[in-house]
Amino acid sequence: MSDGHPPGRVVCRVSVAAAGKAVFARPAKGGSAATDFWVRVGSATKQLHGEGLLRYREEHWG
Repeated sequence: MSDGHPPGRVVCRVSVAAAGKAVFARPAKGGSAATDFWVRVGSATKQLHGEGLLRYREEHWG
């Protein structure tokens, strides 16, 4: 983790290693099971479902 302090702003950058397998998250509201699958694409976060999720899993973990 590193931080910088440009004038009038606070910036924090967190670096996290890639997971060795697919990891599912719990929905923020109304769910107890871990069913949501999110990925980082460039500077965006994207939720994947169905075929897109299966393709991503195959490309990243075989």
